[in-house]
Amino acid sequence: MENNEFLFVVNPQAGKGRGLAYKARIEKTLRSWGIEASVVASDGPDSVFSLGKRAAQDGVRTLVGVGGDGTGNLLLNGMMASGLPAEALPRFGVIQVGTGNNFAKNAGVPSSLDENLAVIRNGHTIPVDVGLMTGGNMRKYFLNVVSFGFDAEITEKARIQKEKFSFVPKALTYGLAALEEIWRGLPSYQLKLQGLGFSFDSRMSLVAALIGPTYGGIFRIAPGADSSDGLFDVCLIDKIDNNLQGKKRAVTILFRATRGTHIGQPEVCLYRTPFLKVSSPEILPCEVDGEVMPSQKEYQVSILPRALRILVPAALATVQDPLVARVNAPEYQPA
Repeated sequence: MENNEFLFVVNPQAGKGRGLAYKARIEKTLRSWGIEASVVASDGPDSVFSLGKRAAQDGVRTLVGVGGDGTGNLLLNGMMASGLPAEALPRFGVIQVGTGNNFAKNAGVPSSLDENLAVIRNGHTIPVDVGLMTGGNMRKYFLNVVSFGFDAEITEKARIQKEKFSFVPKALTYGLAALEEIWRGLPSYQLKLQGLGFSFDSRMSLVAALIGPTYGGIFRIAPGADSSDGLFDVCLIDKIDNNLQGKKRAVTILFRATRGTHIGQPEVCLYRTPFLKVSSPEILPCEVDGEVMPSQKEYQVSILPRALRILVPAALATVQDPLVARVNAPEYQPA
């Protein structure tokens, strides 16, 4: 790496090309602050993963993903592949460019580029949990969510719709895909689940294990989730009948989930656990941080407590990194 203090990894495809436009603005702003940094554009998922791994191995102090949830996930998996302990990993920052940005929103990171860069420069951090999903030959770390069943199916449908209708916001395509799937017939799966203090063997439509409260852009699936408590918030939705009454119930729960008021509905359960085992006699769709994974029949999900330091606004922070004293005095506020 050219610079071991700051590395910005830009996804040029993120946000309909905004990622590449942000690259020049980031470089200009950093130069005006007298900060030397490496700002590189990736050329695909493998490149993002490799840059995350190299950043950890080369001792980069601060790694920033300029993109969406997918960019952040790839950088995380690259860092974790370095084999370094949590305390040796770079501080992690995100600049919102993607269409979902669930991790950034959950962390309280501002959407304005100038405000976002100020957060990164000021160096305030909090420790957050990291999730790990394994199944078959897969080993995938995640920043926010792993889900099984209905949600994984509509994630893929939403991705296809987004490619066909690029002008439609991602949150809207996700909602429309969900409504379409409900109308066609809400799928359900025979599942065995085991977590701390609970186990089930029943038919369900959705299982989602979250670190933060939201996913899908607009859905507050786990409104009380705490990203540093060492626990997943696991939301379970029972099988819902595919008659007209059942479809109405499914739509009601869907819209309630945008406000987090689905909790307490008869079909919905919420549990907190540091691990989750999921199995099914049939192939079970799965998605991780918005990426649909190869389907398996068995999965294990575990949490790595406070395994990553992320950069956040000062009001949310618990720590100010010593690096700040070298690059930033006094605290910077954007104009």
